[in-house]
Amino acid sequence: MKSIAFYTSPIKALSNQKYCDFKKRFNDVGLLTGDVQINHEASCLIMTTEILRSMLYNRSNTLKSLEWVIMDEIHYLNDTERGFVWEEVLIMLPDHVGLIMLSATVSNAREFAEWVGRMKRRNVYVISTFKRPVPLEHFLYTGNSTSTNKELFMIIDAEQKFLERNHAQAVAAKAARQKDRQQNFGSKTRYDTLNTNQGKSAQLQSQFRLTYSMILNFLRVAECPLEYMVSSSYSEYHSQKANARDIIAANKLRSTIEALQQSMKSFYTNDIKNYFNQCQQFWNIIFQIQQILINYDKNSHRLLDDLLKCGRIIRIRDIYEIDIPAIVLDGSFSTSGKNVNHQRIISVLVISQSTNRLLTDLDRLILKENEQMFILPVQKWNMDTKDSEQNLIYQIKNINITDLLDITNEIIPNINYHQILEGHWNHRMSDTLDIELESTIGNDKALKQAVEKLKLIRQNSSNQSIASNRFILLNDLLIKTSQSLLLNNLHELNLKLENETYVNLNENFHLIRKLKFYENKYNDMNERISSLQTNLQTSFEYESMLEVLKKLNYISNTNILSLKGQVAALFGSNNELLLTELIYQNLIDNLTPSEIAALLSSIIFQGKRFDNEINDENQKKEITPALHQAKQQLIAIASKLDQIQRDYKIPTNIEEELNFSIMSLVYKWAQGAKFYDIMNDSDMEINDIQEGTIVRTIMRIEELCSDIRNAGKTVGNSELVDKLNHVTSLIKRGIVFAPSLYFSETITTL
Repeated sequence: MKSIAFYTSPIKALSNQKYCDFKKRFNDVGLLTGDVQINHEASCLIMTTEILRSMLYNRSNTLKSLEWVIMDEIHYLNDTERGFVWEEVLIMLPDHVGLIMLSATVSNAREFAEWVGRMKRRNVYVISTFKRPVPLEHFLYTGNSTSTNKELFMIIDAEQKFLERNHAQAVAAKAARQKDRQQNFGSKTRYDTLNTNQGKSAQLQSQFRLTYSMILNFLRVAECPLEYMVSSSYSEYHSQKANARDIIAANKLRSTIEALQQSMKSFYTNDIKNYFNQCQQFWNIIFQIQQILINYDKNSHRLLDDLLKCGRIIRIRDIYEIDIPAIVLDGSFSTSGKNVNHQRIISVLVISQSTNRLLTDLDRLILKENEQMFILPVQKWNMDTKDSEQNLIYQIKNINITDLLDITNEIIPNINYHQILEGHWNHRMSDTLDIELESTIGNDKALKQAVEKLKLIRQNSSNQSIASNRFILLNDLLIKTSQSLLLNNLHELNLKLENETYVNLNENFHLIRKLKFYENKYNDMNERISSLQTNLQTSFEYESMLEVLKKLNYISNTNILSLKGQVAALFGSNNELLLTELIYQNLIDNLTPSEIAALLSSIIFQGKRFDNEINDENQKKEITPALHQAKQQLIAIASKLDQIQRDYKIPTNIEEELNFSIMSLVYKWAQGAKFYDIMNDSDMEINDIQEGTIVRTIMRIEELCSDIRNAGKTVGNSELVDKLNHVTSLIKRGIVFAPSLYFSETITTL
């Protein structure tokens, strides 16, 4: 038995070209595409990747002699529509088959080779070169008329050197034309092609996804479970690498947690744990209240404008202290100036304790990733009157609602707050930084009055419960009984801890925050690790797709394929459900061959849509009533399939993907009209559709006819087979199906 090699390419045109090239050098060369078969028993067969996938699913006898597969343009694995086909082929190829993969645009070749090597359990050799057989040069074309059609500027030469002078000339030419003709060519950055042309090649990224066809084919073949396909995919390889990194990181983090717990044994008692948890609940309530305030403020500013009027005493927090008294200097809402994001900014005068402590890197990380994890102890205000001037700092600063803890019912009158704020801005000249006034206030009489009042408020508040009168003015709007009880519980626990010997509560809380942050990180890692290790059988997507197939009677309750499921498996991964329902609901039984071709165009065509009333009316005039009725029935089938999948939480848009824009055009083509006459028909809105797109659509309709014909053979419907043969004979003619210039010998159509 002779050995066979396959050469695969992503498109037919390239397959035809390679067939021509190979035929000049070798004798025994064949070609297999969707519609052409030449010398199919040759030692070297050239085919599209989809043909090879079909052979693998159908266990073609040719595979028994297969020794090598050369996959050209392997970077097509990145293609969002077809990339998963390349992964399917690589995974399903027998391990003994040698692989040669070619591409000029892959930057992560070693990583990709590592995946293939691990999957096939074989060594993979990466051969790279930076020398191009044909030098690559980049030009910028700026012409747009007969007089400027030679405006071509080389901006990167064959040695990949960027030619700044030429680039500047091209930009100038484009800019001058924009000025002369008053045309908008886009922003200035649009002319900057340096990064575009000197960028790196794209990395190979997995486009693997589960399809109904894949599931049905694996259930049909049953040589290996579908779990193997998924676990072997390129995307799963990345997940497994990330999983391995997470396991290492989780083990390291667990050791850190254990060491930290050991160092905290002396103070990490049940009381402290309970207190921390209660404080965490307190802050959660505060965050909930703040969100209510923010949402309320978006819809109605009047209430908060009144509550945050000048002179109102409020309480705020910073990263080291809570319940800091402050006086509102300006709390009005504005959609301009400092409130450009439509978020209320409150200017306040504040007194807080001086501290030399700086934020640690971990503190910054906690604040960045999850501010609600930055838990502070809930304590009463405590002011040492003997050292008040040394321990306190005075600031005028901007805060937002998320810094707000309390709105009291106290307002300090008879102070010119506008003068304080105006003097502050004049002193700073900008609002980018807050200034610390310390104990030196200067000659600002209004500021001195406000500071003295604020100091007095802080001193008199030292014996007040933090739970008393909190948000008193918003009580009816926001506070619920359970939340008030929690605040009282916090106060009682705080008093209990104050009577104990815990003198370093802030420092201890810093360590507890650190421990909790690490524990949350560790739990998140374990959840991620567990999710990546979840078996496909418990995968929501897979289970949901199985339920859809059962609902449509494609498989039994024991996952055995029905005849209907076997038909769906024949259609690859493109509209397999819609096409199967089209056959089983006899949608095309009463249509003429020309009407069938026109209807199938709506499933194939991916060009511009002309969904408007005028086009619909014109289309009704050009197509038959039977075809119009079939169109409505097809939409109904697609809508029902969408609804069934949505019932099982599967994203779908089958109905939206139907495109009837060239249905009348294809109908005329099947009726025998000339391509030139169709393209120049003034009644048809096809001016914006490229001829190549229309040609490609008609050719794909012919391929789809072949698939439906095979489905008809499977179900034993000879009338359907004959009708599809007739459709093919009507559309397969003229310039659309002109033979490729790459070969001239007798072609066998499939």
